[in-house]
Amino acid sequence: MRTKFLLISFLFVAIFFIGCDEDSPTETVESENYIAISGDLNDKFDALTFAGMQSSDTLSGFTVVMQRMEGDAFASNYLTLAKITNELPTVGKYNIGVDIESGEDFIGVYFYNDSTFYVMYSGIVEITKSSKTNISGKFNLKGSIFEYDTPNLDRTVDVKGQFKTIPIEF
Repeated sequence: MRTKFLLISFLFVAIFFIGCDEDSPTETVESENYIAISGDLNDKFDALTFAGMQSSDTLSGFTVVMQRMEGDAFASNYLTLAKITNELPTVGKYNIGVDIESGEDFIGVYFYNDSTFYVMYSGIVEITKSSKTNISGKFNLKGSIFEYDTPNLDRTVDVKGQFKTIPIEF
């Protein structure tokens, strides 16, 4: 099950990168887009935020990607939240979970650098506004460092923050 979870998570990230180009419209407001991390890592930063829908023949989903504003594009320090759905998520609270096939849960991965990432295993993503011109929300997540054999629950992070952006179609 964990392999399926990670495969779908990486699929959403890959779809996002393929579909997003330099001309993609984004709206960032520094005070409304941030990530705060504590635990194994400690950091807080304003984030450049992208969000939108991606559809293919077999899978549709909504993805939010938040990256450190002053970093290299998608090289490190970015959070991906994804949900299988055919439409923008409605206002409400959603769990972080591994049962993503039902479309009820979000999945989340925080990429610290090229070789270190944390898979979120619990928490809430709350969508506070949802329209074609504004997708806003906040999140409070807990994750552990990814290791191929078993999760290392001694190396965990708490990831909190919020986002506000214009949703786009990839």
